[in-house]
Amino acid sequence: MVRLPERTDTERLMICRLTPDDEPSLAAAVTANLEHLRPWFPWIAFEPVSPEDRRELLATWEQEWRDGGDLVCGILIGDEYLGNIGLHRRGASDELMIGYWLHIDHTGRGYMTEAAAAMTSLAFDQAGIERVSIHHDRANVASGAVPRRLGYTLDEEVNEEIEAPGETGVQYRWRVARDAWATRRCA
Repeated sequence: MVRLPERTDTERLMICRLTPDDEPSLAAAVTANLEHLRPWFPWIAFEPVSPEDRRELLATWEQEWRDGGDLVCGILIGDEYLGNIGLHRRGASDELMIGYWLHIDHTGRGYMTEAAAAMTSLAFDQAGIERVSIHHDRANVASGAVPRRLGYTLDEEVNEEIEAPGETGVQYRWRVARDAWATRRCA
């Protein structure tokens, strides 16, 4: 697999691959958002983790990226850490999935829509990628607003095991195809 680019910028945001050196910023953001993230992310049940464990996780993500796998990025304005976004290889070989979370202090300003648009374009810059998807639980209305604003299509509803306290067990899967994205971007 071809390695995904490690950085993209938007008008307001810097979106760059996380490394073990980012442990303090990531730890502070996760710690400040425990209750905000708890309903949607099963991994939050294990927080807080030690700095060593978080650096090990970041090193694992870095190696996966080096091997042509997932890209996990921090979203920043200057030195301010706003959240995470990533491109994940979790489906068909011609599809990438975007996952994300945003610091509670930065919601409602369009940052995640801007970041997800940039990551969608970045995904389609990769040869062989024909679809990009965003998945979220039906109850996570804020996460669902992002693909809706970007013109993704709600492609399917899938029953899944409940893993986090806010989940309903119904996952919405939104998708956009390369040609549809190109048409929207040119309009």
